[in-house]
This record gives sequence, structure tokens and C-alpha cells, in this order.
Amino acid sequence: MSIEESGTSVLPLWVEWVSALAPFATLVSAVIAGTIAVLSLAQRRRADAKAEWWRRFEWAADHVLDDDPHGQEVGVGTLLLLARSDLAHAEELELADATWGALLDEAAPTGGRPAGDAPRHRTTGEGDQLTAQSAPGVAVVTRAQVRAARARLEIAPRLGTTPAPWVRDVAGATDPGLPGR
Repeated sequence: MSIEESGTSVLPLWVEWVSALAPFATLVSAVIAGTIAVLSLAQRRRADAKAEWWRRFEWAADHVLDDDPHGQEVGVGTLLLLARSDLAHAEELELADATWGALLDEAAPTGGRPAGDAPRHRTTGEGDQLTAQSAPGVAVVTRAQVRAARARLEIAPRLGTTPAPWVRDVAGATDPGLPGR
């Protein structure tokens, strides 16, 4: 009678356990590898989306800083859409605010008056510029600046900032060609 006929094995017990669990270990390895692949794909998709967001940001920023009033309006609108994206974190929001801030700062009250004495912005719609209706010294604001002021007011809570009162004045400028807030 041989060892195989008696039903006993010549292999140690731990080898039998490893042999029995080998298919399970293969399954666990496959699940781990699949999970890593899915997570890598998701990370890659997010990185690609962020790269595309940045490309669009650069395009919009170029338009905001351009001399063309219509291009500035389009750039501010695009920046606001990008700022609303889930891809825009605090750093990106600060960049957007700084970009349209360069345009918006041109509408800031000047003349060395104290902040409380700063003139209000009053406007009527005529072409790409909104012209002042009141006394001299009232700033002339463009449609792009009004949009930039509205954008600054919209993202200020996400940045934890409070815009200057004159920004609210600029944002409140009315024009039949501008959508409401």
C-alpha cells in the first residue's frame, strides 16, 4: 500500500493550506490591482480636468487684461464660470479675483478723499461704457467692470473676504444690456 492510497500526504500541513487558499489570494490580488487602476484613472481624469481648467483660465485672463471692452466682458464672465467650478479652490479663486481686480481697480474711487466721501457710481447704458449721470468726479465704469464687481461679490464669501463698499456701488450699476445680479 502506497502513501497516496492511504490518504495521507507527504507535504507539510502549511503547504496544503497555501494550496487551498491560492485561488482566494489570486482573487484578492486582482481586486487590489483593479482598485489601484480605478483610483489611478480617476486621479488622471481629475488632473486632465484641472489642466483644461487652467488652459481656460489663461484664455479668460488674457481677455480680461486686453483693451477690447467686449473681450473684457467675455473674459470676466468666463472667469466667473471657472470660479464656480468644483475645480476652483481658494488659490484659484484668489487668482480669478486678482485678475478681474486689475480691471475693477480702474473703477475705484480716487482723488485722495476719505472712503466715506468717495463718489457713488451712477451709470446709464450707452455702448460698451456706462457713463456717469451725476456730478464731476463720479467714476465712469465699463460693463466689464460692473461684471467684475458682481463676480467679486459672488466669490467673496468663498474667500472669506469683504469687498470694499465702492465695489457694491459698481456692482449695482444698471444698464439694460446687463443681466441682473
